[in-house]
Amino acid sequence: MAQTQMIKINPIPYPTPDQTAEFVPDNLNAASGDIVFWQNNDENSAHQPMPVNGAADDWTDLIPAKLPDQPAPTSLRNPTFADAGTYNYVCALHNDEQGVITVA
Repeated sequence: MAQTQMIKINPIPYPTPDQTAEFVPDNLNAASGDIVFWQNNDENSAHQPMPVNGAADDWTDLIPAKLPDQPAPTSLRNPTFADAGTYNYVCALHNDEQGVITVA
């Protein structure tokens, strides 16, 4: 049965310009048909997960920085993984923020 899964974008202490946050989990196991959402918990920066070798808007629209005391926004355009395989992704804005989704 397909399910919805969440990857949180959490800020890291002492960030570099190329990595202000990290994906948690950064290695997600999913089943065929699962829907993946990203939740931005970073109050200082927007993020945009995209497939490696893809275009910035292939998976999500820009996810704005979280506003203090507000629910973190998630993208309205999220990928559904129908095919088994490994999907490597990176933040379009911060190239050191990376993760993997493995679909069985």
